[in-house]
Amino acid sequence: MPTQLSLLGEERKATATRVTAESKSRACNIKDVTRNRHRGNAESEAAYESVKHRMSADRHTILTYMRFSGPQTSKELSLNLQINYTTMSARLSELKAMGLIEKTGERREGCAVVRVK
Repeated sequence: MPTQLSLLGEERKATATRVTAESKSRACNIKDVTRNRHRGNAESEAAYESVKHRMSADRHTILTYMRFSGPQTSKELSLNLQINYTTMSARLSELKAMGLIEKTGERREGCAVVRVK
């Protein structure tokens, strides 16, 4: 597993990587999953601008890891990939909206289990 995590870490650094490896029709048109919550708040907008370049690479890392490791919860993914839980939750929401992952119907420790479609 450490070799996979090391490889995934390298993939995460490649910020130009797109999640659309399977299908170009699944390009992410999501700008900010929290836009309805912050409603134009300047600090929230600035925070989004500072991380938007990493979002695609994070999604790719998550999908790649899930293909190797199978269905997991957001908490498990956060711990295994060493990505902040809040960030992980946002990336999973984006992947669900893109139709790339789905809930299995199972729950572990109060969290929904998701899998790659």
